[in-house]
Formats: sequence, C-alpha cells, structure tokens
Amino acid sequence: MAFMTTSTDKTALPSSSSSSPTRWKYDVFLSFHGEDTRKSFTAHLYTALEQKGIFTFRDDEKLERGQYISLELLKAIKESKYAIIVFSINYAFSNWCLIELAKIAECMKENRLIVFPVFYHVDPSHIRNQKGTFAEAFVKHGEDPNIHIKKIQTWRAALEEVGNIAGWHLHDRDESTAIKEIIETILSQLNRTCLSISGKLFGIDSPVDQMIKNLHRKNSDGVCFVGICGMGGIGKTTLAEVVFNRIRNQFQATSFIDCVREKSIGYHGLISLQKQLLSQILEEEKINIQDVREGMNMIKNRLFSRKVLIILDDVDKEQQLEALTGNHDWFGPGSRIIITSRDRHLLKRHVDYIYMATVLGHANAMQLFCWKAFKNPYPKENYVDLCKDFVEYANGLPLALKVLGSSLYDRGTNEWESARDKLKENPNREVLDILEIGFHSLGVAERKLFLDIACFFKREIKKDLIIDLLESSDYPPHIDVAILVDKSLLTVCDGNSFSMHDLLQEMGKEIVQRESPEVPGRRSRLWLLEDALETLSNNTLPEDLSYLSNELRLLEWFGYPLKSFPSSFQPDKLVELRMPCSQIKQLWINVTKCLCKLKLIDLSYSQNLYKMPNFNKIPNLEKLILQECTSLSSIHQSIGVLKRLIVLNLRGCKSLANLPGKINLESPKLIHLLDSSILENLECLEELDASETAITRIPSSISLLKNLQNLSFHGCKGLAHKSWKSIFFNWLLQKESSDPIGFSWCNTFSSLSSLRSLDISDCNLLDGAIPDDLSGLSSLQSLNLSGNEFTSLTDGICQVSKLKEVFFKNCSRLQALPKLPSGIAFVWAENCTSLNIYSNQIYFWCSNRQEAVKHAKNKVYKYIFPLRASPPWFKDHRFGRSIRIPLPANLRIHRFPVTRKLVATSLVFCRRMMAAFNLLQYFPSPETSFVSHIDFWCFTYHVCLLLIS
Repeated sequence: MAFMTTSTDKTALPSSSSSSPTRWKYDVFLSFHGEDTRKSFTAHLYTALEQKGIFTFRDDEKLERGQYISLELLKAIKESKYAIIVFSINYAFSNWCLIELAKIAECMKENRLIVFPVFYHVDPSHIRNQKGTFAEAFVKHGEDPNIHIKKIQTWRAALEEVGNIAGWHLHDRDESTAIKEIIETILSQLNRTCLSISGKLFGIDSPVDQMIKNLHRKNSDGVCFVGICGMGGIGKTTLAEVVFNRIRNQFQATSFIDCVREKSIGYHGLISLQKQLLSQILEEEKINIQDVREGMNMIKNRLFSRKVLIILDDVDKEQQLEALTGNHDWFGPGSRIIITSRDRHLLKRHVDYIYMATVLGHANAMQLFCWKAFKNPYPKENYVDLCKDFVEYANGLPLALKVLGSSLYDRGTNEWESARDKLKENPNREVLDILEIGFHSLGVAERKLFLDIACFFKREIKKDLIIDLLESSDYPPHIDVAILVDKSLLTVCDGNSFSMHDLLQEMGKEIVQRESPEVPGRRSRLWLLEDALETLSNNTLPEDLSYLSNELRLLEWFGYPLKSFPSSFQPDKLVELRMPCSQIKQLWINVTKCLCKLKLIDLSYSQNLYKMPNFNKIPNLEKLILQECTSLSSIHQSIGVLKRLIVLNLRGCKSLANLPGKINLESPKLIHLLDSSILENLECLEELDASETAITRIPSSISLLKNLQNLSFHGCKGLAHKSWKSIFFNWLLQKESSDPIGFSWCNTFSSLSSLRSLDISDCNLLDGAIPDDLSGLSSLQSLNLSGNEFTSLTDGICQVSKLKEVFFKNCSRLQALPKLPSGIAFVWAENCTSLNIYSNQIYFWCSNRQEAVKHAKNKVYKYIFPLRASPPWFKDHRFGRSIRIPLPANLRIHRFPVTRKLVATSLVFCRRMMAAFNLLQYFPSPETSFVSHIDFWCFTYHVCLLLIS
C-alpha cells in the first residue's frame, strides 16, 4: 500500500495535499458576525468552552477586516476538529464571514470537520434559500464589481449546505440552556475514543480517498461492507485506523476490534469479541452472552436500528464474520462495516467492495525508511547508497521498512554495512514472523506449491510455466494457484504472469532451511549453487555424464559443459530446457520417447551447436531460441510440423545456410531469422528481426507480411549499397527485382501501413538510400537510422505524421538534420561529429511544441545533440551532480491553467561518462506527477534538451 506510519504523534489525519498527517491544533473554530454577537452570545459561549478545557479559536476583534480574509483564519479552520457557526441577522453581509463559511463547507465535504450551526434569532430556511436579510446581503454582493460571480455561487452553496444541518434555535430559548447543550455535545464528541496512530503518514491520501469513495458507493440509507486486502505488513490496519478516525463522527456509535484472528481462537474467543463489540457500541460495561448463537442474535436485535461504524481487523475465517457482522440487515441505515484480511476469497463472500493494498512506491518507501532511521524523511549524506540497499531489499513493504529503519537508528556506517550483509543469509525475524502467518493458513498442497515458487523462481513468473510444470506431474494446479493469489501470497501482474514479493520468497526459503539448518542435502529443496555442490560433492560428474533424471520438469543449466545428452536422458515430463552458453554440439542423437510436454528450448550462445534433432518427437514446442549459435548450419526439415511454434529466434546464426521450405506457424508473434522462404505462411507475423545476419537477399514473399509492426535489419552489412536503392521493390509491388543481389526502396510505402518500428541502423547506407516519399508509413512511430554513412537525408521523413522518435546516433558524416514532423518527441543525434546546422531547428521545434502541448498532459520531449553548452537562448545556468529546477509561478498552483505552458530545460553532459538522469516533475495533484529516465554513454560533450508540458 502506498503509505505507512512512523513517529509518536497523537491523533493524526492526512491532508489532501501532503503525505504527512494534519494535527488538530484546535478543538473548535468559532465563526460569527462580530457586531451581532461578539459581546453577547458568542462571548458567553467562548467563555464556557474555555472553562471546560475545549481549546477554541476565535478571531481577534482587532484584526483588520477587509475584502480578503486572513490566512491565519483559513489555516485555523483546517486545523480544527469542529466548527460552531453562529448565524445572525447580519452574518451574510460580511465577506469575511462568507469566506470562512465556504472554507468550513469545503473541509466538511472532505470529512475533516464536524459542523454545529447555531441559528441566533434567524430562520434556518432564510439561510438555506437566502431570504430576508440573507437575500438583501446577496443583492449587495452582486452589485460589488470586486466580487466574482463564481465566489457568490460558492457562498450560496455553502449557506444551503450548512443551513440543512440540524442545530440550535435561539428564537425563544434561554441562551444559557442552549450554551449548556452545545458544551455537552462537544464534550461528548471529544470524549469518544479516537485511535492513536503513531506518527507521520507517507502516501496515504490516495488509499484513504479510495476507501471513502468505496464507503460512499451505496446511498446514505444503505448498509455497506468494504474489505481491505493485502499481504502481511502492507499497512491494512493503518489504513483502517485512519479511515476510522476520519469518518467516526458521522455515526451514532463505533467499534474497532483488532487482532480478530488471534483473539477468536477457541469457542470463548468469539464470545469475547461479541461482548467487546456490543460494549463499545452500546457503551455498556457488562454484556452477558452464554454462547455464540446468543451473541449473534443480540448484535442483530440491539443494532438493527443504529447507524454504526464497525472495523474488524485481521480476519481469517468465515466463522468470525458470521459471529460478529453477519448480514447487512443486522445494522441500521447508513452503517459501514470495514474488514481487513489477507484472504481475498473470504472477503469476496462478505463485502460489497474490496480495496487491494499495494506496496509503497520508491519515494514514499525511502521517506518511511529514513524517518525511522534518521527521524528525517531524507538520507544523510554518507548513507545514501546504504539507504538505497535497504529500501530495495524491503521492496516497498512498510513493515520491513519500519523494522529495518528502526534497527539502524543512531548507528554508524560500519554497523549499517554489517546489517545489510547479514540480511542475505539471516533475514529479519520480526518481519518473517508476520509474513509466515499467511503460510500457515495454507493446506498441505498449497504449502508445497508456495515453497516451490519461493525457492525456484525469481520475481515475475509466467502463469503458463507454473501450470505446465505442475500438469507435467499429473497434478491439477489451477485451484492451488488461485488460493495463493487469494491469500495475498501471489500477485497477478497481468493476464499471464504472477509475482511474489521478495520477502515472501525469503520467508519460504527460510522455512525450507529450517528443515535441516546444517545439512543442505536433507532439505526438501536446493536452490543455492554452493548447497547443490556440497550435496553432490561425493558424486561428482564424470567426464561423460551418464545419467540425468527423466523426472525433470525444468532443466536450466548455464554453460552445460558436455557435447551431448546421455542417450538414456529421455525426459518425457520436461517442460522447459534452458541451456544458454553451453558446449553442446547436438541435443539428442536419437529421441525415442515423445517429449510432448516440452514447450521451450533455449540454446542461445551455444557456439558449438551445429545440428538440431528431429522435431517430430517434440510436437508441442512453442519457443525455439537459437540466437548466436554461430556453428548452426541447418534446421531439421521436421520443424514444419510444429504448429504451435510462436517464437523462433535465429538471430546471429551466421553459418545457417539452409532453412526448411515451409513452416506452419498458426499464430506467430515474434521471429528472429536469417533467410526466409519460411515467410510464405506468416501473414500474421507482427515482428521480424534479421539483425546482424549475413543476409544477402530478402525473398519476395516478404511482401505478404501485411500485419508487420516491427522490422529490423540492424547491422546487415552484406547487402551492397546499390541494393538498398530498391530494397522494398518486390515487397511493395510484388515483382521480381532486376537487382540479383536483393531488393530495395521504392517511392511509395503503401504496403507498410501497419509498421510501427523500423530499424535499419549500421547498414552502410549512403546518400539517396532513403526515398523522398515516405507518406505510406502511416503508422510508423520509431525510426532508427544510426551508424550509417549518409551526409544528408531526405525531407520525406517529415511526411511520417505519427513519428515520435528518430535516432541518428553515430552518423559521423551527417551534416544536417532533415525536416521532422511536428509531433516528434525524441531525437538522438549522439556522436554525429559533422553535424553543425541544427540550433535554429531546435528553436523551431520548441516553438512548435507550444501548440502541441495545449492538448498534451505530462509529456517530456527529449532531444540529444553533440554540443559543449546549452543553446544561447537559455538564461538560467546551474551546475552539479543533482540540480533542482524551479517551475514558473504559473505552474505552481493546485491545478494546471487552462492553457498548458511549456518548460524548456537543457542538461549538458561532459565527455567520457555514463550520463543517466531521472527527471521527476511534481505537481500538487498526484495525477500530474511523473518520472522520465534517460541513460547513455557519451564520449564527447552532449546537450539533452527537455521540453516539459
């Protein structure tokens, strides 16, 4: 979740514009018209409040009153828990009073302020509908040229809203009696328990706002159940506490029951919790309940007419919910029930809406960690890298950040380094104990699956791989995978992958290590190389490996040292074979068993591999990766039977001379290849990469690739320059080329209308290689012309209307940049040492951006050029490893102006350095903040021009 708490502040609520909490400075803000009541009713009320110890803000009558209200008063309103508004006859004549009222109404809408109106000899309907003296006042305001009509509308809305709140009428009542009732009401509110939340809150605004939106999704008379779900230590309880404090005053009674999982153990545990709930709601000390059923009936019968707020924290069983909150009809209209749990499936059966808590973002994680470590949200100078290490280790989990930061408080760098190094083998016990609760809630099969994933996989895990591996053992995995997701032990990243938090993985590994702390060979799983070597130390592999288990599901062996597999190795349950950089020459001389479950073979960079096996015995292969297998001379003709093959990577196979005449790919997505009669059946092909191959001819069948989106001939230097002049002739016109070497460009690109990315870098292109008419590239967004030999380029590039980025890197002979389309956002001209005409073009692009950014939002346009200094029209210059760039005043407001402005920033990188920067632009609204990142090597001075909209 994007927040966590620290420090020891008392009651604290978050503000809408900051991640830190708002402290209530005042109990009551008193709003009144001075001439009407300052020396009478208001004076008596203020004295009574002070006598009862109720800290009240009342503006000083000596403060000068005028058109604009004091900032001190507006701040006092935000820092008050309650507001008492004394409406009197002349209240609406005061601009000051109406501005106060509008601010009070704003804070009330944000659930920050409880309002108590006092109608001092005025009719509430006159306030709601602006009648009587209130109507006269608005006639006066309407005639004032200094008061904008929108301000008047805001005042009217505030009067209508506050005028509808029940309050005290003093028309025919004794003032002292009314004051006594007001004091009793305020004291009653103040005496209601507010949960103590320790310290600063980081990034809590968004989750709190989302929770309150969920709570309001049902109408005010409906009963709403909302769940908060997430892994242990992610901050579910803190969020529930903050929401409780924010909205508790809107209910007749409240109850917050924490640690439900622990307290409900045993039959009497549930009875005890039922008593606690009823005692808090009914404010009765003695509640007699004999059994759970009686308690359920009592809760339903006593609370069905009450508007209550109930929070059940850390629920893990259905019986707990049935015993404590049953059904919606147990509670009165407007009631809200919040339940926190690690089990999403449990919540789905009992709540209307679920808020899924997430880990902290990097910035908030760093602030939380530093606050616990330094009592300051920013790292000390000598601790920056160490802080990064610990924050990365915690991976955004608030509990871990809090525990680790606290343990390092007031310690030196040597102790920090020692603690960091120890974490690798001895994870923090306090953190793991919390996380392990979720593991113990699993069944036997789910525990086994969890430990397999924790020990053998890294970060993002492909869903298909998990399913395939488990199904290869005739084990139905779908339900157990779903349970791990529901228990917050696996996270769904997208439709086809999962991830497991780093600390959950550490917890799983620590559980396995406890099986045999001293002897790794006695553990159920081995994942560390040194443990595996120790276990096999008495069974070292012979020169010729004679045995590999046929029960293997996944074989991953980087640098496999032998020339082939043992003949006995026929792994009919194998799902994935990953052996990059191996010494193997051929996999199997003869495959006797059908390897029906094998879906991936990766032998990339196996430079001795010269032959592939018969694919008839591997019918379900989906991915074949043979990149940089430089000795591979042929592919077995049986590859044509692989109807499920979707990835074929032959990039860099420089010896590959023969390919099958036909490959039946039913749904190809990505192919890296060399030569291509195989393209005949690839009309669905979306990506074609022939980079760095010895290609000398491109077949005419390439013209059939109507859906091609990404095309790369990077580093294809085998085509003579004259062939590039007509390289796409056959492709586009579907005719035989008169050029025996290949085919090339023509003057129209109508057949490339789907192409989004084109890379023809490092192809020895000379002047004239790029045609004048490129208008047919209607979808092209990225064009890479780097590393070529031309001195100038056609202005036809300007016709590519959707082009966003263009690369001219290392075009050492290029003397001038071409005209580029107005939507260009990224230009990279690094190491273009002959380039000298572009300063005016940069200015032209900047000017053109003014119109474009009117409709843009949070965009960064980047241009990189070989220059020693910023363009001369930059006035402000700053130097250093890290610089802060102030935004123009008209951007430092709560919302953008109607017309967006453009901020131009230039960064100069010196020679021989890795230039990397993160551009963080923050605006008060979270939706308008973003990060941009660039990194590259530069060997001469370069300027990076950033245009920020």
